[in-house]
Amino acid sequence: MRGAAVLLASLVLVACGGEESTSTAPPALSVLEGTVTYRERMALRLDAVITVRLQDVSRADAPAVRLAEQVIPARGQSVPIPFRLEYDPARIDERGSYVVRAEIRGGQGELLFTTDTAHPVLSRDAPKNGVEVLVVRVAN
Repeated sequence: MRGAAVLLASLVLVACGGEESTSTAPPALSVLEGTVTYRERMALRLDAVITVRLQDVSRADAPAVRLAEQVIPARGQSVPIPFRLEYDPARIDERGSYVVRAEIRGGQGELLFTTDTAHPVLSRDAPKNGVEVLVVRVAN
């Protein structure tokens, strides 16, 4: 009986070409790169954390949908700070609206800088790379 099961499994593998199904393979990702910057002449705190998000804002009556996010420890970096967002291109529709938003928080989670304007990307003639995201200082 065991020999028959092994033979049957071998025949199934031969019939399928001996390869695993590719339906479970992760999607090929695209990359959106750019920088986060601010105008103030000051260094970031060593404990600051920069968060950059790619969001789908196509539906005006619904919350933004996060498509990608990168969290970058500042560690004394100075601006501009590069980012790299990997996203699934199958989730991008040329008719949709997509933005990049960023924020910088202190080590205790307090908001130091944030975007105050939309930075459109990926559709409707918006940039597909090399995005400069300007953040503004938050009054504490």
